[in-house]
Amino acid sequence: MKRLILILILILSFQSGSKADDIRDFEIEGMSIGDSLLEYVSKKKIDKTKIYFETKKYGIKEEYSKIFIEENLKQFDYIAIYFRSKDTNYIIHSLSGRIEFKKNINECYKLQKNIAKEVRSITANTIESKDEGKMSGYSGKRTSFDFEYKDYSGISITCYDYKGEDDKFDYTDRLSLFAYSSEYGDFLNNRAQK
Repeated sequence: MKRLILILILILSFQSGSKADDIRDFEIEGMSIGDSLLEYVSKKKIDKTKIYFETKKYGIKEEYSKIFIEENLKQFDYIAIYFRSKDTNYIIHSLSGRIEFKKNINECYKLQKNIAKEVRSITANTIESKDEGKMSGYSGKRTSFDFEYKDYSGISITCYDYKGEDDKFDYTDRLSLFAYSSEYGDFLNNRAQK
């Protein structure tokens, strides 16, 4: 029942008077791409908790930093927010709302399909694709519905199905509703994995 209510809340959070033709039209927990993170979190907390972007394979990339928010959320278990590390205005370039699914990946897939259906119905001028594959550096697979705007910003709804533990972490399957700016998309595609 909790997940059914969550589906309705997520779907209603996307509603707008017209179709969204810009990534800034989307909100995750009331935040949008292009907002200043300072509207939601104190500078002190940002500076105390931020960490640089990192991948297991390619290490730390200092161009972007992220923080996690876990308290006072209505729709997600936690949110990851990315911003340029040297930006004193802390402009949000990426938001990722995440919901954990402990030993119930099929529930993740159901929610993913419902969110993708809603995003499909309210977006304008996007190219949609579906992607499945192994997760880089982890055991398991990921399945994504991706919606990309002409400026290369976009929305991705991904289920991560972890199949075990690595030597440091125990990962829980999760859904990620990921919205990103064109600048952050460029970073991910051209600099983060090198």
